[in-house]
Amino acid sequence: ADYIALINRIKAASPDTKIICNSIYPVEAAYEAKDNGINNAKINNANMWILDVAEATGTYYADSASGLKGEDGCLRPEYGNGDGIHLCPDGFNVILNYLRTHAV
Repeated sequence: ADYIALINRIKAASPDTKIICNSIYPVEAAYEAKDNGINNAKINNANMWILDVAEATGTYYADSASGLKGEDGCLRPEYGNGDGIHLCPDGFNVILNYLRTHAV
């Protein structure tokens, strides 16, 4: 409810602004194996919630995470910075390319 209210306040204050709700990026398999509470199943569920919020508010949902995932659904190691959770420049370039090719 708070996220929807925030987006609606932004839309009211700046009606010409295009709002993009971006997906949360996946983590690498090795990071997921640490069992620290952050895993791709939870991230996928959160991304579905973000999609629902975008639909409820009439904003755009960018599924940029899809370009970062390998066949196993985890962050492809070549897009990570080595810690299993953060992106390297190549990973950010995937995101930028996604946003460029999926115009609002």
